[in-house]
Amino acid sequence: IDQRTNEMHLTNTLLREEIQERQKIEQKLVQLATIDPLTSIHNRRKFDEVLQYELNRDSRYKNALSLVFCDLDNFKQINDQYGHKIGDDVLKAFARLVSDNIRKTDTVARWGGEEFALLLPETDLKIAAVAAEKLRRETEKFDFPHVGRITASFGVTQYIGGDTENSLINRADEALYTAKKNGRNRIEVLAPACPTRPVSLT
Repeated sequence: IDQRTNEMHLTNTLLREEIQERQKIEQKLVQLATIDPLTSIHNRRKFDEVLQYELNRDSRYKNALSLVFCDLDNFKQINDQYGHKIGDDVLKAFARLVSDNIRKTDTVARWGGEEFALLLPETDLKIAAVAAEKLRRETEKFDFPHVGRITASFGVTQYIGGDTENSLINRADEALYTAKKNGRNRIEVLAPACPTRPVSLT
């Protein structure tokens, strides 16, 4: 009986260890699927999931929802002058900077390259512009590793009824393009054409 009990105990121990190992593997797979490996913030795939969720929620409850795109200015020059390793360090530092200056309810993700996306639930266009300006100022005065001071540009827009994921993203992207075209290190706000709620930036 003692031998059988010991065998059962050993079997149960091995099963627990196998289950724990599988759980670790599953957690790792989830992380690989949703986290940008360089910056350790959400990747674009995860951001798309959160955006779709927030769009559905806003459509139902009519809470304000804003989207901000941001892009590090002249980032190619950093890679060309200092190398990609230093460029990666700058991206990681910028991701931490943004993460430290947003609310827990906000979502930041690496959109691609040196471009980042920021989703602000229950935030109208005016407040989103204030948040973007705060990030612009914090970026401008931050001492980035190896390269010192750099700047970033921001494009801001707000969801309205009838927006799709693509229309909202395109409007934020257009606002960011305008910020780049107008001299960089600035924010540009592109208001929806026919907002369901009044939007004022004054």
